[in-house]
Amino acid sequence: MAVCFHRRDFLALSAAIAAPALAPLRAAETGQVRRIADADRIRGLLLGSMIGDALGGPIEFQASASVTDHVLNCRAWPDTRAVTENDLREFGQSLKLMPYERFRPETEAYGQWQTNAPAGTVTDDTRHKMVLINALRDAQANARLPLTQQDLARAYLQFADTPAIVSRSQYGDLCEESFREFAKAAHWVLGNRHLEQAAPPDRIWGGVPTCCGQMTMLPLAALYAGR
Repeated sequence: MAVCFHRRDFLALSAAIAAPALAPLRAAETGQVRRIADADRIRGLLLGSMIGDALGGPIEFQASASVTDHVLNCRAWPDTRAVTENDLREFGQSLKLMPYERFRPETEAYGQWQTNAPAGTVTDDTRHKMVLINALRDAQANARLPLTQQDLARAYLQFADTPAIVSRSQYGDLCEESFREFAKAAHWVLGNRHLEQAAPPDRIWGGVPTCCGQMTMLPLAALYAGR
């Protein structure tokens, strides 16, 4: 069997495949906690994306030639390449959690927050999901479901004060830099109009579209499917 892998069509195809599976996850207007089966699907989505983050973090942004030993040079595959079962098998066998020392040894605000980070270390792709999980936990504990923009905004502003951050002295500055744009948007959502602290959400990164929304959009889509 061969699969024609067109990168530009991949997201649309994935959405079409996922739609039937996500249908049972449509949020009830009452905001009731979901059934265990639904929670398992969402947990799988979160864990799967975090594993992908840990796998890809060490080689993110690297030139294809420098990581051939780790990803079979698949970055250079053309859009029209037919991916075979053997290709997929070899690719799966090549996927291993790697330490950051070889490719990204220094700390990065939007990447790893440890020098020579060990294998399994995550980046901002996962930290944004941590913010969302914190917001959901707080909203559930205080009977404020379904989640609101204000709930998520508060979670962004409170992330720097969570034990995971304050217990590591080197994380403070990295956290502030990584979440600066989101903190401005969060202040705006919560009613702050002092422009030295706040900015409308559509002005994040100067209004230039980026991939940042992917970091929380998938879990939010699971919670509010179809909305």
